Amino acid sequence: MKRILVISEDLPIGGHEIMCARLIDELAKSSEHLFLIAGNKSFVSLFNKEFEKHDLHLRVRKASGSFGLFYFNDYLVIRQIIKRIDPDIVLVSQGTIELGIKILIVCRFLQIKTISYIPLVIDLIKTGSNFFPRIRNIFNKILYKIPNSFITISDVVRRNIYTQLPEKGLGSVSVVNNWISLKDRKVCENTKKTLSWIRSAKTNGRFVIGIVGRIEFKHKQQDKFFDYFSKSNISSNTSIVFIGEGSDESNLKDIISRNNHIHSFGPLKATGVSEIFSNIDLLVICSSFEGVPLVMLEALACGLRVVSFYYESISDYGNVVNIVEHQNFNLLISKIEELKNTQNVNSVEHFEYMQPNSEQILHVNEQIARLLNQNL
Repeated sequence: MKRILVISEDLPIGGHEIMCARLIDELAKSSEHLFLIAGNKSFVSLFNKEFEKHDLHLRVRKASGSFGLFYFNDYLVIRQIIKRIDPDIVLVSQGTIELGIKILIVCRFLQIKTISYIPLVIDLIKTGSNFFPRIRNIFNKILYKIPNSFITISDVVRRNIYTQLPEKGLGSVSVVNNWISLKDRKVCENTKKTLSWIRSAKTNGRFVIGIVGRIEFKHKQQDKFFDYFSKSNISSNTSIVFIGEGSDESNLKDIISRNNHIHSFGPLKATGVSEIFSNIDLLVICSSFEGVPLVMLEALACGLRVVSFYYESISDYGNVVNIVEHQNFNLLISKIEELKNTQNVNSVEHFEYMQPNSEQILHVNEQIARLLNQNL
């Protein structure tokens, strides 16, 4: 029996980590390998109790991405736990190629085979990064060469990974589409308070927008959305509820303190997502970059309308998602105003992302088998 370590150093937890846990659960059902889990407490808690779990004991760092490479003590902590577990393969859950790269570097030095579970390829120039985007794009092209193979969430991202390292071929990248489970997905801690606030706003004739995800202005851009929203005509009879947690929670609270019609209700924990999505009027996705957002799929399954910036990975959803030009906040606000005056026409009758794709899971098992038989 081969030992496969699934590991992440990301904080806080988002849709990608949730999908990683679901994928491993499916692989464990159809594989004879032993899966072990390591990461922060939030990450390991996503997995079923039958998995052997290890706390990574990494400190929460202010700097991430390429800058996280210079926390040299982290390499020693990662090396220690990987040596102790002694896996045959390490599967690293990465939000981007820069996140979790220390784990991949340690595995390369320990000569352990690795798989990157990654949701997107980011062009830092296009996403408007302020920190040396050209240099980091060049450097990231090197980082893509470190994993032995990849698992991603769409054919679009698969092709983008291939352009980073064509010498490895498309066969080194498997695709497992995100799927949803409204039974196990959880929303916010204080659900009764959230629902009470939403229903009160709607009773007073207000249109309620939901923005769900990490409270991280650089990525999710909640602050930019509010700036455009507050200057628009729709702000007079529209309320916003933010659901999530993250590094900019205190900054968001400062924004909320100046507006009675905006509220934030904390992290994604404690009750069914359908309760929230069946009470709000619209889900807005305004991030600087995205893969295939789990909250988008959940909203569609609940019959909730979605308006989103254009991201390459969601181009296939244009028939059910209201997509506007990327980073055009004026168009986003205009689309919200348009949707306020039209009836909800979304349907969940033929929604196809309610269960995992068994053929894709089989391909991942075959990918693992090939990797185990390869020489480094």
